[in-house]
Amino acid sequence: MMRFFFGSIIFLFLLIGCDDTFNPKGRYDEKMAVYFILSAKSDTQYVRVYTTYNPSGYDPLENPADTPLRDAIVTLRESNSAGQFPAGTSSFQFRDTTLQRENTSRYSSSVIVYVYYPLKIKKGRSYSLSVFSPKYGQATSIITMPTQGSINATSFDILEPWRSNEGLLRLSIGLSPITKGYQVKFFIDYDVFIKDVGWKGQRVEIPQIILSGTDLTDMKAVYPKLIKRVSTGSGSGTVASYPFSVFAKIIYFLRQTYQPDDIRFKQAVLLLIQTESELYNYVSVVNGFFDPKSIRLDLPEYTNIRGGVGLFGGFVEDSVKYDLPSDFGFGK
Repeated sequence: MMRFFFGSIIFLFLLIGCDDTFNPKGRYDEKMAVYFILSAKSDTQYVRVYTTYNPSGYDPLENPADTPLRDAIVTLRESNSAGQFPAGTSSFQFRDTTLQRENTSRYSSSVIVYVYYPLKIKKGRSYSLSVFSPKYGQATSIITMPTQGSINATSFDILEPWRSNEGLLRLSIGLSPITKGYQVKFFIDYDVFIKDVGWKGQRVEIPQIILSGTDLTDMKAVYPKLIKRVSTGSGSGTVASYPFSVFAKIIYFLRQTYQPDDIRFKQAVLLLIQTESELYNYVSVVNGFFDPKSIRLDLPEYTNIRGGVGLFGGFVEDSVKYDLPSDFGFGK
């Protein structure tokens, strides 16, 4: 009887001391959130500095207001030495400003950013980011930008896609040793005449596959994505191909959209985008689990911000251009 009594007491204490409450939100710690993508294509650089937030419910999109951090000190340093920033290296201190928000479906307020102009990012240089807040302390990160790359068409039927015997425009690239991810793009630049405005430049991207559609407005297509490099050398050989039938169809769509005298073709542009490792890792992790055949309840994160969360990354671009006759595609 005594053994049963003590056993019952122990079971009762275990039952009272057990808390099976499930909280899907988990623990919340307010942190500084920093987002900065270095771009060598612009001489104006923007940094967004925010704080994380804890919505009242379980949907993060229900947060009613943006959470910018207005008292941050943002500093960027540039160095010729990979990952080394000795005394005397170039330093740039950003100032705060506001930008008009293009999408106001969630937040209607202006976008608070930190900006530096003019600041032309250089290929192959290392950059150190420091963001200091009196409340949240210091957040830091370091990246190295890719060096010069190259992109070329291995077949030169780009000016006469309708006469191509091969049927494919093949592209080859050369990559920087620093590059972890790359993406290729194929554009056509042209001018269109707009009444009361004059000639205005336009650009259309050529897809690799056209899935459906009878014109540019309802076309569904497949374009090259950001992919991981597979070679250790600088050259990657043929990395992409475009059927000339797709190229010719886009030109046909353009010719059907405008009157012959209202469109002037200018050039074909082959573009190579190279990303350093941090930006590629972020894109790969955040977008790598959207599989239509499986279910994943968690949203994976990637950050390289020490002392906070967010991303400091960068990319560079290299291109080659081929002049096109202004009447390109007539009678085809």
